[in-house]
Amino acid sequence: MMSIDHVTYVMTCILAAGTPGPGTLAVITMSIKSGFKRTLPLMVGIIIGLAIVALFSIYGLSIIMLNSTTVFHAIQAIGGGYIFYLGIMCILNFKTAKLQQSNVKEFGVYSGVIISIFNPKTILFFTSLMPTFIKVSDNTVSQSFYLTAILLCCTFLVHLLYARLGNLSAKVLNNHIDKLELATGIFFIAIATFILYSALTTTF
Repeated sequence: MMSIDHVTYVMTCILAAGTPGPGTLAVITMSIKSGFKRTLPLMVGIIIGLAIVALFSIYGLSIIMLNSTTVFHAIQAIGGGYIFYLGIMCILNFKTAKLQQSNVKEFGVYSGVIISIFNPKTILFFTSLMPTFIKVSDNTVSQSFYLTAILLCCTFLVHLLYARLGNLSAKVLNNHIDKLELATGIFFIAIATFILYSALTTTF
C-alpha cells in the first residue's frame, strides 16, 4: 500500500505537471494545431529534459550549478535564447496560423528537451520540492531515482491527457489557433527573458 507520503508526492507531481508552464502550454498548442500523434515527440523531449535535470540533481551537480558557476550560466543563457527564439517564431506565425497550419513551426523532441531543462519550475522542483520527500536515514540515491521515475510517469500521463483533450477540442479551438500561437509566443518570451536576465545578472 502507498503511504501518505507517497500519495502526497504523487499529487504534488500531478499538480506540478498540470499547472501552467512552458511544457504544458507547448503540449496543448501542439496537440490543437498538429494532432495527438505529432505531439508525442515533444512530450518525449520534455521527459528526457526532466530526466537530465534529475540526473544532475541526484549527483548534487544542480547545487553546484545554482551557485553561479560561469559554465552553467552560459548554458542557461543559450537555453533561454532558444526559448526566446521559439517565442518569436510563434508570434511571427500567429497571423497565418489559420491559413497555413501545415507551415506553422512545430515543437519536436529537441524543443521539448530545451523547454524542460530551462524551465524554472523544473529546477525548483528538483532543488526544493523533491528533497522534502527524501528520508536522510535511507539510501538517498535510490530514493531520488524512485521519486524521479514517479515524476516522469505523472508528467507524461498528464501531458497525454492534455494532448488528447487538445486534439479533441481542435475543431472548436482551431478558429482561435492564431490567438493561441500569440499567447504561447508571449509566454515563451517572458520565460526566456526571466532566464536570460537571471543568467546575465548572476554572471556579470
